[in-house]
Amino acid sequence: MATNPAGSVRLERGEGATAGVNLAPERRLVAKPRDAVQWALYYPPLIDYPTFGGGPGVRSKPVEAALALYRQGNVAGAVAELDGVATDRRDERFYGLRAALLLTVGRVGGARRDIDLALRMEPGDAVAISLLSVIALVKNDKELALRLARQAVELDPQGPVAHIALSYAYQADFHLAKALARVRAAIRLAPQNALAWARLAELRLSRGDGRRAVAAARKAVALGPTDCEDPDRTGLCAAWADPGEGGQRAPSNGPSS
Repeated sequence: MATNPAGSVRLERGEGATAGVNLAPERRLVAKPRDAVQWALYYPPLIDYPTFGGGPGVRSKPVEAALALYRQGNVAGAVAELDGVATDRRDERFYGLRAALLLTVGRVGGARRDIDLALRMEPGDAVAISLLSVIALVKNDKELALRLARQAVELDPQGPVAHIALSYAYQADFHLAKALARVRAAIRLAPQNALAWARLAELRLSRGDGRRAVAAARKAVALGPTDCEDPDRTGLCAAWADPGEGGQRAPSNGPSS
């Protein structure tokens, strides 16, 4: 707990507080030196938050507030808001959601704890296993990442999260055609999933299919502009949102199948 005459704020592990003159304390994330390498790593996103379904713990006002803060770039505030979800309403989907948010800032320890909680509740939870796949991939354990992502798809063949995780695992092993197939599967299952469309744009560009990459990127922007706030996607989406009006057109190799 951080307190001053203007107010107080409850702190969780990995958080500190700052306060201006005559202002109440505000939460901030604290990076430990030994965790610095984790903060420097990029964990690919898996969850399209607007279309992520779940139980009452996910569909609650604290989660809505948390996602609003996340879109503003306030991940510490978003994670803190999730503390407002009552314990008896925290299902495996809730822990998967929070773990995904924690990974965006490299808080792997906290994410792993939430993943473990999700798997205790539901040992076959495909979202939790998909997140483990991404963690393995960032650690350069491509074999484990692929095995976990395949397991996630087997457990939940109708879940777009698992297919997106498998697309990352295939891409890391340079199997771009297989990666594209997984992303297309995710889109078939969830046509409104902006993240899946952004992944499709990335993979099409990596194959030199600039024209269709632009079309997929425009679709991603139309469905969920906030996905383009990801620092690894900002330039991608900005350049393709309207390449005919001041943007830089992605290279095109002409019509493709």
